[in-house]
Amino acid sequence: VAALIGASEYENWTDVAGVFTADPRIVPEAIPHDVVTFRELRELSYSGATVIHADAAKVAFEHRIPVRIRSSFTPEKPGTLVVPSYVPNSPRRVTGIAGKKGFVAITPERLGLDDACGTLAGMAKVFSDLHISVNAYPDIDALTFTLPESDYVRHDRTIRMQLEGAFKVDLTVRRDIALLCVVGEGMVDAIGTTAIIDKALADAGINVLIQSQSVRQTNVTRGFAADRLEDGIRAVHAAFFH
Repeated sequence: VAALIGASEYENWTDVAGVFTADPRIVPEAIPHDVVTFRELRELSYSGATVIHADAAKVAFEHRIPVRIRSSFTPEKPGTLVVPSYVPNSPRRVTGIAGKKGFVAITPERLGLDDACGTLAGMAKVFSDLHISVNAYPDIDALTFTLPESDYVRHDRTIRMQLEGAFKVDLTVRRDIALLCVVGEGMVDAIGTTAIIDKALADAGINVLIQSQSVRQTNVTRGFAADRLEDGIRAVHAAFFH
């Protein structure tokens, strides 16, 4: 409707007063934002923030209609305005920290695996044929795929047989993995962001198993034992938002 009438703003009334730097249930001192970008909201939503499902506002995003997230419990608060684009040289480095539990990490390994053309596409097809969405993390002689544990439980035998049979690899499977994501378009302008994240996790005694950073530098992901997710979110939040 907002798109059809050419609205100047779309308000989404929910149970939280906007986008916070982290889930206030985990980090009581989390800070609400006045403004975030569409991309930041999508990254946070995908990574576990439940303030709004980004696809629910997809049409508004496509028509570049600003979205304001407000709470019906505190209607006097202005909420968070979600705008189409990032302002370069913004003083804000990180917008938020979010995370999800319930992942499995599967690592096929073989000497020279990274030199074989089509390996990633072939392995990815094993999962796509089973209608499983995965993320891939390359390494020397190995690849690591993360997928929802529920999908792994349903298809573990098929996944093992096809990967081991077609690619002659040794498989390592780690269960109960959490993925913590640090999101912010301001990270592209900031030096040392990943160092701050990794030091915060190390100081909290968290052993990182998976590391990833988007080329566009809006999302840094770390994977580790699921029972440490809340500790990790609190530690990283404290490092950026004292």
